[in-house]
Amino acid sequence: MFFTIRKIIIMTFWGLLVLGGLVLYQNREIFHPLVETVQIARKIDFQPEAQQILGELSGEVIQITGADTFRMKDPHGTVYHFRFHGLDVPQQWNVQDKRQRELKQETKSCLSGLMLSNQIKVDLISTNETHGGLGIVYLNHTNINLRLVELGLARINREYLKRLPVKEQYTFLHAEKKAEQRELGIWR
Repeated sequence: MFFTIRKIIIMTFWGLLVLGGLVLYQNREIFHPLVETVQIARKIDFQPEAQQILGELSGEVIQITGADTFRMKDPHGTVYHFRFHGLDVPQQWNVQDKRQRELKQETKSCLSGLMLSNQIKVDLISTNETHGGLGIVYLNHTNINLRLVELGLARINREYLKRLPVKEQYTFLHAEKKAEQRELGIWR
């Protein structure tokens, strides 16, 4: 009798285990956010290097000069030329390639719509003597560097990523992954 009860319990356990596995397999899309988080976490550097910010500069954007460059004028009338720090935007545009021309135009028009004639703040990462440099750009507390990644118009430079706090690393990697999944911009 005990042998039969033991057999029934073991068969019931294995039956429930197989049934549970089948139910989980049929509903596997609920685990997609967890899988995505694990994939992103593998790319995060949990001991970030300190990012050196030289200072802050505010002014009005007067010209979008390229897919990742712009000119701004500070309140004193000095014109500066900046690039977005930490982004990899395709630099060698092949004007014969229709897709690259469209992407370049899309990036410039997006930047024009976001920034042109608006007051921005730039956290300076590096500068040179000709009033140029690299920076992280903010428009009303919105990180424009992150916005370009979200729209699929730029990739993240992995060296830059190492210098960000873990939370910001996750935010950038998540934005890049979403843009890639949606096949936006450079991911088409």
